[in-house]
Amino acid sequence: MDKCDVIVVTYNRQPYLKELLSSISSEAELIGRVVVYDDVSNDGTLDYLYGNINNFPFEIIVIENQTKSKSVGRSRNVALDYVTSDYVVVLDDDDVFPPYKIRKTIELMKNSGGNWVIGSCIEFSENSEAYIPAPKDYKKSLFGTNNIRWATTGFRSSVLKEVGFDEDVKIITDWVLYCDLIHNGYEPIISERCLAFYRLHPGAVSRKYNVLLDDFSQLKCYENYKDFNIEAYQHRTSLICMVQDKLYFKALRLHTSMFFKLGLYKFIRFIPILLPGFIEWYFKRRSLN
Repeated sequence: MDKCDVIVVTYNRQPYLKELLSSISSEAELIGRVVVYDDVSNDGTLDYLYGNINNFPFEIIVIENQTKSKSVGRSRNVALDYVTSDYVVVLDDDDVFPPYKIRKTIELMKNSGGNWVIGSCIEFSENSEAYIPAPKDYKKSLFGTNNIRWATTGFRSSVLKEVGFDEDVKIITDWVLYCDLIHNGYEPIISERCLAFYRLHPGAVSRKYNVLLDDFSQLKCYENYKDFNIEAYQHRTSLICMVQDKLYFKALRLHTSMFFKLGLYKFIRFIPILLPGFIEWYFKRRSLN
């Protein structure tokens, strides 16, 4: 029987991790091992894992990082060394699986001979949910809205080990991997089937705009991709502008709120603090246009 390993990198999300491990238990017969890389959690995650390690219906390997990792790519590469099955899915700790995720992922690659899968998903929060179809034009999606959800992907282990994760970027690791796979000739299989439930919540890393800006500002992330999308460099500029604008207008909303709470006189005292940030944003924005 074909087996699939599961990698999870986690940090202080014990309740979400419990939900994730519970969601994959229904496919235990298809799972070779689950590799959990703990990034110095202090919320009892390790106690939970070691306390239940013999109760899981699959083999579980816990990797304890000793110092907080600066790159999710490095964490995933370390965990990837422990993968022994032919197939692998790599998850964030706040993802949730439908009960057929692993079986369908293996089938899609085995039946087509493909090397990696992009599926559709359902985004959900406390108040809403929405179906997000897998992009048919995935290259355009990468340099546009990028509606490829990481939780929907799956890989042949040999291919993922060959390409590996970029360890220089902090949180756009998934995006860089997609581009590297395509650049190396590995085209994805696109599936309309929902392959994950993607959680929306305030702590999601995709909302950390300062870190996004640092990642997108690294030119080397784009050097390999101009050959399959001529607008890559233009899009890099627009992405940086978008993230900078989000940061600036987020700050502007905060400052406006401060104005009404503090009153004009007290607010004026904050201007020397606020002005340098505005000037920096303005000139960065001009240099990118």
